[in-house]
Amino acid sequence: MNTQSLCPECYANVPATVFPKEGKVWLSKECKDHGTFTSLIENDDQYYASLKKAQRAENYDQMQLREDYDSVVMVEVTDRCNLECEHCYHIPTKQEDPSIEAIVSKIASMPLFNLIKNVVLCGAEPTVRKDLPELIEAVRSLGKEVHILTNGVRLQNKDYVLKLKEAGVASIEVGLNHESYISKKVHKKQLDGLQNLRDQDVRLEYVSYTLGEMDQLEEVLAEITKLQGTSRMFRVRTPSQIGKQHSSEKVFISDMLRAVHNIAQKEGKVFRVLSGDNNLYHCMVRYGDCTLRLIHWCDVHSIDYQELQAGPWAMFTDNTFSNFLHQIILRDGIKQQKRFNGWSLQKDPVIQSVYREPSFRSKIAYISSTLKDVSGVMKGRFSGDLPF
Repeated sequence: MNTQSLCPECYANVPATVFPKEGKVWLSKECKDHGTFTSLIENDDQYYASLKKAQRAENYDQMQLREDYDSVVMVEVTDRCNLECEHCYHIPTKQEDPSIEAIVSKIASMPLFNLIKNVVLCGAEPTVRKDLPELIEAVRSLGKEVHILTNGVRLQNKDYVLKLKEAGVASIEVGLNHESYISKKVHKKQLDGLQNLRDQDVRLEYVSYTLGEMDQLEEVLAEITKLQGTSRMFRVRTPSQIGKQHSSEKVFISDMLRAVHNIAQKEGKVFRVLSGDNNLYHCMVRYGDCTLRLIHWCDVHSIDYQELQAGPWAMFTDNTFSNFLHQIILRDGIKQQKRFNGWSLQKDPVIQSVYREPSFRSKIAYISSTLKDVSGVMKGRFSGDLPF
């Protein structure tokens, strides 16, 4: 299957091919300046084939253009953080924060501004900003709902949670992680923060865990079971080759599905793959009474643009606007001091090649017209029995 990817040396847009070999799935790409690169992108070709069959059956290209994600943009409001997580994908710095005026102006000038309904303020860690409540109010003045993606440490302060609520925050998304990821003391603060959200009746959109190693999965699932009912969804992500420190394990979605399935059998819990926006990088499952999204991000070696045909959108790098994971990879390239060929907005590879639209203007019109007819809830991409 032909697709497009990034050169791992110069981060330029390059043609690529996905192919099965010896029970696994690989991606090969060629950069005219740096040669050919081949990377493993899935450990199980049967799982990959089942996923692709389900995507085709549901008219994947059309269904991806749906309101729930295409109406979301993620905006970085600081490059600072109050933690030093081992597997941080951001690589925080002490760079000066942009002003409220600069952030509001950036949002107001985004290409899909009229289609964007939800703005997620993120970082590094947005709560390190002393003016975060004021920033929330300023973004809301644009007619957008505002959400916060945070590590949750500052939420241990009840007065601070109340300030966020009074500023009009629509929901909070918390990266909790395994307690060994940072420390038991910090983990306790995060759990206290979740309780404060419940006490103040602030919506908790999801709780996300990043595993340092797969052997932490069982303990994380046990904690998720205890927290069941506090959040709309829980997410479990394995580290990718992005950020500060890379895991020694190479884990893919099929591996995560098997692991969760085995733990569910051991615990006597229901396990079922759910209908939803499943793709190569994430899959929705039912574990007991909890809804989980299992996540393994691609990196510059394994990115396949065909899997990134929807929001959430982001502008983490200058003069580009694309899927947030694509933006994370580009930003990582810059922070890892790779040479970066910046694109003008109209020449961004995701906009031009993945969507196959002749111009960015027609792309906006295409999304705008399609969203009117697309349900916010997608059905039956890949569900039911596991393909192994």
